[in-house]
Amino acid sequence: MPLTSEQEALCRRLEMERAEPNAAALIRQQARDIDELWDRLSRAYAVIRRETPSDELQREIEQLRAQLERQRTSEER
Repeated sequence: MPLTSEQEALCRRLEMERAEPNAAALIRQQARDIDELWDRLSRAYAVIRRETPSDELQREIEQLRAQLERQRTSEER
């Protein structure tokens, strides 16, 4: 998932070796996002291996679309 403009600015400040208390929060959030996406990928893989019903895959696709839309909306603000 791409970084928001706010996150990009934070990364730039960190690259210039400025102290940023928000950095830890950003890293934690990114780690949670990665974990969540990994879980989703695992579930999708189970569907492909026919270990899970395909309607679960459809629900997952809808959830991912909703998540992307929320992220786009928050970036526009």
